[in-house]
Amino acid sequence: MTDYVSNIRDQTLEEARQLLNFDIPRKILLLSQTHLELFDQSPESYVTTLHNSSGDLNTSVNKQFIKVRDELKIHLNEILQWMITLNMCISLRVPKIEDGNNFGVRVQATMRKKIQLFEKDLEKKRKKLKKVHLLKALYLKRMYKYPNCGDLVEAIAHAERRAFWAVIQITRDVSQELFKLLHHVNLNWEKTIDPKEQKNRGLMYF
Repeated sequence: MTDYVSNIRDQTLEEARQLLNFDIPRKILLLSQTHLELFDQSPESYVTTLHNSSGDLNTSVNKQFIKVRDELKIHLNEILQWMITLNMCISLRVPKIEDGNNFGVRVQATMRKKIQLFEKDLEKKRKKLKKVHLLKALYLKRMYKYPNCGDLVEAIAHAERRAFWAVIQITRDVSQELFKLLHHVNLNWEKTIDPKEQKNRGLMYF
């Protein structure tokens, strides 16, 4: 059992180093580039035609929004998995109570808390993307009842513009928040993975 746990600790440490040194920095650059590319596009290109060629209400999904939404969801899901790996790596290095060095444990707890808060924020952003479809569905339902209501027509177009800007904002925010987290974890990495090391006592960077 001891060898098994030791192997898991070594594996998660190697995976965490790969994430911190390569995967996360690449993801930050990719998200930043995606944000700039989306920002250059017109919100009007994400507004669908409300009626089809037959004059019936267009209830099909916004394919252009679906494309960028799915790409963003892939990024969010991958980052969430990375946070689980980092959290596990740190958790497996929490020393026994009798080993002392409360400061090292506090550093670990702080880093884990930052990772967990970031995970919760990513979950909120994923839910925000789902609400986009619920809002449009609500407007379309009302359009069936009030087909000649001009305000509903404008409300649907406005909702699709807002959905476009929501993707842009999420892309930017995740990039910036991921950069901050990477910075904090890197600064405190040695104390985080080896909290019993005496030379690390009394220093925490933010």
